[in-house]
Amino acid sequence: MGERDKMWLQLLLLVLVCLSRQTEGSKQDRTTLRRADRPSPPLWGGLEALNCTAFRARWRAPRRHGRITGYSVMYTAVRRDGMASPRGTHDLQFDQSLHGQDRVKDTQPYEVVVGGLLPGTTYRVLVTARGAAGDGRPSPPKNVTTEPQDRCSPPDAPSRPEAAALSDSEVALSWKAGRSVGSSPLLHYTVEVSRSVWNGSWELLGDHVRAESLVIRGLEPGAWHQFAVRAVNAHGSSLLSEPSNRVRTLVFDMSTPEKKVVTMSVQNLVVLNDRTIRLDRDFQRGVNLENAPHPCVSAPCVNGGSCSPRHDGFECDCPLGFDGQRCHQECGNYCLNTVTEAIEIPQFIGRSYLTYDHPNFLKRVSGLRTNIFMRFKATSGEGLLLWRGETSMRVNGDFISLGLQQGALVFSYNLGSGPVSVLVNGSFHDDHWHRVKAVRDGAFGKLTVDDYGAKTGRSPGKMRQLNVNGPIYVGGMKEIALQTGRRYMRGLVGCISHLTLSGDYHAALVEEAGGGKNINTCGAS
Repeated sequence: MGERDKMWLQLLLLVLVCLSRQTEGSKQDRTTLRRADRPSPPLWGGLEALNCTAFRARWRAPRRHGRITGYSVMYTAVRRDGMASPRGTHDLQFDQSLHGQDRVKDTQPYEVVVGGLLPGTTYRVLVTARGAAGDGRPSPPKNVTTEPQDRCSPPDAPSRPEAAALSDSEVALSWKAGRSVGSSPLLHYTVEVSRSVWNGSWELLGDHVRAESLVIRGLEPGAWHQFAVRAVNAHGSSLLSEPSNRVRTLVFDMSTPEKKVVTMSVQNLVVLNDRTIRLDRDFQRGVNLENAPHPCVSAPCVNGGSCSPRHDGFECDCPLGFDGQRCHQECGNYCLNTVTEAIEIPQFIGRSYLTYDHPNFLKRVSGLRTNIFMRFKATSGEGLLLWRGETSMRVNGDFISLGLQQGALVFSYNLGSGPVSVLVNGSFHDDHWHRVKAVRDGAFGKLTVDDYGAKTGRSPGKMRQLNVNGPIYVGGMKEIALQTGRRYMRGLVGCISHLTLSGDYHAALVEEAGGGKNINTCGAS
């Protein structure tokens, strides 16, 4: 072999060695990237049994991770016979659309409560982080044992409640604890109501009630109600008590105008120190008592209007299509007999409201984001503009609202972990038109009125979704004090226009309403 051939051979060997090293380096880089992208095991923070059927797991983010998309908590019952048990999984998924806003922090704690377990059973639990490169390595397993059944007894059902009407909008309710409080002391009671128009269905009216009596306010005049109570301890709630007697909030009998009405029947009950006193029975003597007629006895409200006594006078609540002191005037495009000019801008009188239950409305006032725009003018500093939510007597029940309080505009919501109110101070009850925009993005809220600077707020806790059922109310609502937890005592006195939801849905306020009361055209006397 000549010198030239040796030179070519050495050059060829040098090229092969370089290519081999470059390939090995590329493989090593790809392996390093894959390992860096896959999360390491999450860091345990705690594992504890809550009761007979649930445990709580806490952890922190892995020391090494890329973009985490969620976590999985896996648990398996430990059987003494060594047989395998079905594995359960509880997933915690992150909203990727908000990933830039809610970046995972190494110090951020996470927790989940896993329920539906067996009493007195040991479970082996581990946590895995999920990332863009796949599932990471699981945490070291830990064991937790649920409480035995005999330590987790809920209380017995309370006694049958006794209900008595106090006025046209109030009912006094009282009950006693059941025979046993269960395995731990009573924490509180919950109260449920059934209205006749709901065909016997039950709705949570108030929870965390500490006493064994309650005065329920803000009910609809002349409506039948029935109440039931549950007792709650640390291990759960009792069965529902036997329903109370059916009670009707006070109203005058319209079917017998000739019947005399006793003045004390307007409010013949007084509650003193949680004791109900009946004025027509629990007295020793009296003087100058006689029957007194009332304007409602003559049934002054026509066309389906309902009469409510107000001191020595009355008020008529008129259905859509009628207006006037006695609901005798036809109005708007909801008139029952004559088609007249449509109501484009509705007027509200403090006892008015419009309701919306179409999916086009409901889906825009729930979920992760809400965007509300409207124009309004008002002559009273107190009044509800918009509401959707659960009965707010329920602690931390979800709701969203917009309204006037002492002349200021208030945007409030609760996503289940506590309420927040965003407030713009001012005197917005000056009978001039104002523009308002209320935006909620997850827990963050922003309120803008006219050219005032925007005000912002954030609801507490980790909840981000607005989970509500039921209709949207605009301008007020039925049983407003009760349903809003006395945040609002009356509806708007004024007008509303240009209601827009999600920035793209422009509502025809009266035409698309599913119902309402006391609505007339803005500017009508």
